[in-house]
Amino acid sequence: MKKQFVVILAAILMLSGCNALQYPAYVLFGGSKVKVKAEYEGLTGQSTALMLISRPGIDFEFPLAKIELALAANSLLAAKIEGCTLVDQQKVDDIQQTNLDWMSMPFSQLGDKLQANRIVYVDLIQFTMNETDGSGLLRGRLVAAVSVYEIDGKSPDGPVYETEIAVTLPKYGPTFMNNGTLEKFYRMVIDKFALELARKFYDHKVKADE
Repeated sequence: MKKQFVVILAAILMLSGCNALQYPAYVLFGGSKVKVKAEYEGLTGQSTALMLISRPGIDFEFPLAKIELALAANSLLAAKIEGCTLVDQQKVDDIQQTNLDWMSMPFSQLGDKLQANRIVYVDLIQFTMNETDGSGLLRGRLVAAVSVYEIDGKSPDGPVYETEIAVTLPKYGPTFMNNGTLEKFYRMVIDKFALELARKFYDHKVKADE
């Protein structure tokens, strides 16, 4: 295999001259990766609660989306961030269900109830699985606003970090819909969003063209 690779590389160099040395590394050796720094590093070593809210239309069409997103993101955060312990999602859901005024509570109070000193607050703004032009084709899109609150910080009721995440799959255009593709892309959108959310909080590498 090594010998074949050397022969191919030599052929490229002979055919292209010195210009071949200017080829991007990902052309000759596969996709290169670049390191991306965490946008917020304050979840390290912290007890963290992930809280999600969404629009009524999203809850009606995708009733399990919030819990599936939360579980996928919690798993990644716990695995990738040293010392980050996630509040059990059932406990978060119970507090949201039993305290109907929870959205008006100061975040310091929510933190006490959750026994968390970081709250990652995710507001799902849009979640669709159909192309918006009415064609009936399949294209998943999930958009959310994300805020982080430091319960032990100087200003616990103001966010210390804010961003927006938008995921669209398939990336380059819609595809035909059937029961199999709908379920497949729904799962892909959930997993991709959870990954993009978690990546905001730890150093990682991505493909140069990603």
